[in-house]
Amino acid sequence: TRQVSNITFLSGITNKQNVTWLFYVNDTAGNWNQTALQSFAASIGDSGGGSSGGGGGSSGGSSSTAPSTPNALRSETHSVAKITPGAASIVKIIDPETGLKEIQITVTKEATAVKITVTKLEGKPAIVTHEITNSNVYKYFEINRTNLDDSNLQQSKLVVRVEKSFLENNKYDKNNVVVQRYNAITGWSRLDTKLSSEADIKYIDYDVTTPGFSIFAITVQQTTASQEE
Repeated sequence: TRQVSNITFLSGITNKQNVTWLFYVNDTAGNWNQTALQSFAASIGDSGGGSSGGGGGSSGGSSSTAPSTPNALRSETHSVAKITPGAASIVKIIDPETGLKEIQITVTKEATAVKITVTKLEGKPAIVTHEITNSNVYKYFEINRTNLDDSNLQQSKLVVRVEKSFLENNKYDKNNVVVQRYNAITGWSRLDTKLSSEADIKYIDYDVTTPGFSIFAITVQQTTASQEE
């Protein structure tokens, strides 16, 4: 029996806009799989969306949309029907270009109809008025949420990915990677970032603890040697 766990509708699609989507599913045993990326040019009156199954406290559905701002290269939205206290809900990110692999969310009280949108940004957004100092930026991305307040977060963790070739080509130390979070008042703050895996042939994974969601930058701290170069 086939079951549909979530249906995501996209609004605001313009005529002839290219829409990219895929199906992203997991079973009750925790196995994940996804289809290849598909795309089509929308016509006025038509809409496109992607859906995926969810289970085990993980993301229930997802969709990819074209950029809506000059800084947004691409975004994807994940729907989580319910997040309950006591266990982390895991949202696995589809697009590797964001630099983000997954989001782990633990709440203090139940949250329902949650939507998490991850957007890959092209450079520093115009709304960011503070500069990042003593660091080189690898990528910017933004996490927005619906029906989930930062005050309800007991714990939130990110798993980010940095290409090994980026570090090697720039002669950066893999241990100097730090994710920074933006606040409109206080500016950029460095988050606890720990190297967690080098098993992937292309990427190094890092675990990051964050007090909430916002605009993020994956950076490499400058050393005295790199500053002199």
